[in-house]
Amino acid sequence: MSKWSNFVQCSLLSNMSVDATSAIVSVAPAGWTDVPDPAGDIAYLTLLDDIAAPTKFEIISYTSRSGVGPYTLDGITRGEEGTTPLVWSIGNAVIQNITASALVEALQYGTLTTGKGLTGAETPVSLGGDLNISLSIEELVASIVSDSDSNYIPMYTGILDDTVKVRIRDIVDGGTF
Repeated sequence: MSKWSNFVQCSLLSNMSVDATSAIVSVAPAGWTDVPDPAGDIAYLTLLDDIAAPTKFEIISYTSRSGVGPYTLDGITRGEEGTTPLVWSIGNAVIQNITASALVEALQYGTLTTGKGLTGAETPVSLGGDLNISLSIEELVASIVSDSDSNYIPMYTGILDDTVKVRIRDIVDGGTF
């Protein structure tokens, strides 16, 4: 499971080449949160050239955080979620925001680190097939939060024009697919 925190923002304190597997980041400015410690799991961050008006971005993951601030991030995997590994400079912005894989994880494992999650009904109901729908991200999140007794598992299949394409598949005999 990946680690998430609200209001994460900091900046790079080291340059990053396209093949860098570690980076040094600042402590969060006042009112913001430091990058989370994955504590043996994984955490995702988004790198931006300009926080107010970004022209380039990259999603990375990392497996460890050391230091008491500034922090060294190690085990970095570049170009996550279809982004391209880029060269980054000292001072570029680092944030943690909900990404497609965060939504996928929430749907697959039924929880984010907030503890709010999905629970399936004890008696599955069959649709007799798949149902393909498109939802805005807000609609998808609202349906997860409001329908805790759902008999269906939303399965992420991609983002298209600010909507999440979701395939709703029924749970049959408690199996997985």
